[in-house]
Amino acid sequence: MKYLVTTRLEVLETTASGSQVFMVDGTVPGWRPTVDDFWFDHHRPGGADIQIDEMPSYIEGIIPDTSGLIVTTQVDADACVASAYLQIGDVISGNTLQKLRAIAYDCDHLGVPISLSQYADFAAQCVAAMKADSDKLLDELKLPKDRKTWTIEQKEAYASLAFERGTEAIIAACKGERKFPGECGEAKEYWEKVENDTQMLLNESRVTVYRDCLLINYKGLQGKYIDPRCALKAYQFMGHSCRLPVTLAQREVFIDNEFKGYSYTLGCIPLHPQMSSLDYTKGTFEKLTEAERKINPNADGWGGRKTVDGSGWNTPSQLSPEQVIDIVLG
Repeated sequence: MKYLVTTRLEVLETTASGSQVFMVDGTVPGWRPTVDDFWFDHHRPGGADIQIDEMPSYIEGIIPDTSGLIVTTQVDADACVASAYLQIGDVISGNTLQKLRAIAYDCDHLGVPISLSQYADFAAQCVAAMKADSDKLLDELKLPKDRKTWTIEQKEAYASLAFERGTEAIIAACKGERKFPGECGEAKEYWEKVENDTQMLLNESRVTVYRDCLLINYKGLQGKYIDPRCALKAYQFMGHSCRLPVTLAQREVFIDNEFKGYSYTLGCIPLHPQMSSLDYTKGTFEKLTEAERKINPNADGWGGRKTVDGSGWNTPSQLSPEQVIDIVLG
């Protein structure tokens, strides 16, 4: 199998020439599957909490060689689990299947449901180890440490290789050929980084509250990845109790080292008392997209799933954090 992480239709069409496409855990804007392609995306109204929960264990028509192309729009552990399940789901069952579900839940929801509580630490260690492994690819690809200087092509090359390596690690672990990432304690340094980044967010007052919603400011960090757990841990240290479960993380978007706008992740505080009433798919995407297109008629739409929403992939947002929250709350 070949692996690709992109949000650009022209890149997908060029790469996919002559290949059967398997789109998982995200959809490249404008893409339409052919009769031989497969499309699995839980980021929609009524979508499952994790990707594999709406994928069949056995999928006829998979080409198990280099002519198949697995595509996602953003690499993370949930996408890697879905990619692995796509290829070997028919032989995964029992505890192994529950471990995969726990990994996906920890990735997408920063925790697991009660039914998977026995795998909570396992999943957290696995997700952390996979993120740490991805960081090591910078040297392999000879990429600059300052991520805001990366070209789009460098970003996609990095993400695509991380997607491939993460999927292969999950497949090998399911087959018993290796331990799952994190099972040998290799995430220790990553957790130390989480503690340091949490303190940085506190010291620099990057976690604030607006209209009883949590605002997280990642501007000026040169594209550095900050685990979302850091902001939630900082929030706990602050001692504030937000009445609403809404969180909004803001990042600067640089293309070829030029500032273009912002990227937003609209999320939620895990286990918040009001979390069950949250559903961004019921009008929130549409209202935010409408606001963006008043500024830029060609802007991509916002989209996501019930508890996580994001600004457009290919057209940075021109809204302020306060504007976003005002639109969300109405």
